[in-house]
Amino acid sequence: VMFQPLYDAYLPLVQRAGGVAKLVRLEPPEWRITAEALAAVASDRTRLVLLNSPLNPTGTMIGPDELALLADFCVAHGAIAICDEVWE
Repeated sequence: VMFQPLYDAYLPLVQRAGGVAKLVRLEPPEWRITAEALAAVASDRTRLVLLNSPLNPTGTMIGPDELALLADFCVAHGAIAICDEVWE
């Protein structure tokens, strides 16, 4: 699971590794992750969530409620979260 808009290197890297990307389109102006959006892309094959915070290229930060939502999603689906927090 990846969140759009997304850093341009993520999708080709996932595809090159043999993964099938499920994209969650975040909507302006808030660019927030919702339970409904996650449910729409979840399946028995969901294994990984790739999170970039601040969200590149929007610059928005993932808040504590969204982090809790993602944690619950990962636990429910046995998924691993990879968090790319490159900005200091």
